[in-house]
Amino acid sequence: METLSLSYTKIKLFLVCPQHYAFYSDAKTRNRFTRPQPHLTMGSNIHGALYDIFKLPENERTYQKAEEFLRARWRRNRVGFKDTAEEKLFGERALRQLQLFFESQDVSVNVTHLEGFYSYRLRPDLKLIGRIDRAERSPQGSLIITDYKTGKVKALEDKNQLLLYALIFEKNEHVAVEDVRYLYLEESKSIGFSPTRSDLAGLEAQVFDVADEIQTTRVFDARPGLHCRECNFLDICPKRAEVKALLDGMKSQEAEKS
Repeated sequence: METLSLSYTKIKLFLVCPQHYAFYSDAKTRNRFTRPQPHLTMGSNIHGALYDIFKLPENERTYQKAEEFLRARWRRNRVGFKDTAEEKLFGERALRQLQLFFESQDVSVNVTHLEGFYSYRLRPDLKLIGRIDRAERSPQGSLIITDYKTGKVKALEDKNQLLLYALIFEKNEHVAVEDVRYLYLEESKSIGFSPTRSDLAGLEAQVFDVADEIQTTRVFDARPGLHCRECNFLDICPKRAEVKALLDGMKSQEAEKS
């Protein structure tokens, strides 16, 4: 029996555009058409530096060490920048985020899990996967899950990504997740909530519904819309002519308003 692996990203893609989901789920297609982006490179390097710092003993977790880790990772991963000036801007932004993290966050926390892929098999043919940045123990013994964000602060409109992480951890660790949060590093602002039994049961039911639909889908249709502006697969989309007309119309409307 073939196992279907679902992440938050895959679930969201399927619900928005099944064709995008199909392209993304094929590793060769995804790797061929996904373009490096400056903000993604910056984010990856900051995440890596924080991973490195929390591997150290508590008394060695200093900003100076974190900066060393960031610069080392940056030397190995500097793709997507149009020129050195743009790279410099993103590099300075990364250093500011890292410095603010050390000024405003408790780096002595008892981290139990560092960034990595975590999974749980919900049924024989279905596995849930999440890339989780950090989990720590609260004084009460429960878990607190943190997901770093290096972009601008957004309102918490979709709880499912954090709920998915909580579900994976509760299933694997058999310990209650006390709190899940996004930590926006640019402003050192946390947005999160305490997941309830109802929240987790609702997400699990949704995952089963989406999985069943994917497993019975024979044709993954493209659904043109606003989301197409950020799609990496426009050149191979079967509805690219329709998408192009849609995006051109949007540009014309925006030009008329300006």
